[in-house]
Amino acid sequence: MNSRFESLFRPMSFPNGIEVSGRFVMAPMVINSSNADGTVTDADIAYFKRRAKTGQLLITAACYNDIMAQWLDYQYGIFDDKHLPGMTEMAQAMKSEGAKAIMQVYHTGREASVTQRDYGVAYGPSTIKFPFLEYEVTGMSERKIQDVIGFFGDATRRAIKAGFDGLEIHGANHYLIQQFFSTTSNKRTDKWGGSLEKRSAFALAIFDEVKRVAQEESAEPFILGYRISPEEIHGSDIGYTLDDSLYLIEQLVSRGVDYIHSSLWGVDSYKSTAAMGAYENQSINQVIKSVINKRCPLIVVGGIGSAEAALDALEYGDLVAMAAAAIAEPDFAEKIRTDRVDEITLNITGRMEELKIPYGVKTVRWILESSGTLPQETLDALDTLKLPDHYVMASDQRIFN
Repeated sequence: MNSRFESLFRPMSFPNGIEVSGRFVMAPMVINSSNADGTVTDADIAYFKRRAKTGQLLITAACYNDIMAQWLDYQYGIFDDKHLPGMTEMAQAMKSEGAKAIMQVYHTGREASVTQRDYGVAYGPSTIKFPFLEYEVTGMSERKIQDVIGFFGDATRRAIKAGFDGLEIHGANHYLIQQFFSTTSNKRTDKWGGSLEKRSAFALAIFDEVKRVAQEESAEPFILGYRISPEEIHGSDIGYTLDDSLYLIEQLVSRGVDYIHSSLWGVDSYKSTAAMGAYENQSINQVIKSVINKRCPLIVVGGIGSAEAALDALEYGDLVAMAAAAIAEPDFAEKIRTDRVDEITLNITGRMEELKIPYGVKTVRWILESSGTLPQETLDALDTLKLPDHYVMASDQRIFN
């Protein structure tokens, strides 16, 4: 290995004592290839088996923990014990080369377009008709809030039973936990809304429940991570700023979170700067890293598609997550380790069968394109994937010929 890249393969320890042998992470990415009931398919297993060496930490796509929280027609579910056999097999595939397997769990809240189509309801912190949604969001009752907190605990039990090494709470990307944190979507006046502290309460209650269950159910140390979108700013619509997120991050770190995963969107987004507030124009991830101050690792992601970019990303975080690159070049880290950097390619033309790319990736091509990481040849190749005859999609999902 070229000595320049040695830092990418230095061990990293989590607060709970678990250690990984390097700094690469496979980011959670929806591939939309499960069965309609959320159970795992053979394509899912093959996909992760092929990527068992992609990183030292592998994270599943988000698993919805409530039958009333489905965004895509063919995404992973973890709301029922029927999901356990497939998830057990998936965990084994992810861990087959020594990596730690992490299950990402979420509730989609207002983004539950499939649930809304099938059941006529999509929940959120408050009853609101957003201009970008075709339906009104139904505000959650106190009982529903408590149910959802409990669903995260139930998902933790299932993750442990299936053999996963940890669980990542998905508090990012405009899903339910972020909706509670945002003043744009949370108009509540009870203990779950209003002040920054009250808007943080839902996320912290979920973390506390997940940690409680993990301590009760797991005989071994169990990794607990939290994914956060550090800002929610859309023009003049400001849901929260980096300053607000630092409060929530501090609360999570003080409660014993094992890592923070910073979710930033766009080209080279791991370098993104704060749009406003006390840290305006400063690197978001470097600010977060400074505030955490080595108390737990920070995972950064976004536009990491070369060995040089991976190395540079360590200036912004402790662990480097690959998303689009993990689909196109699952041997990325291994090629760096074995001094074959010049063999790294993100062009999948003629390689899709060998790469075990599931058909459902075609339906989320637009997400991969937005990162700016993949070449046009790869995007064109994804368009050639053939969807099964049974494949249907909710009305607000992208339609493909």
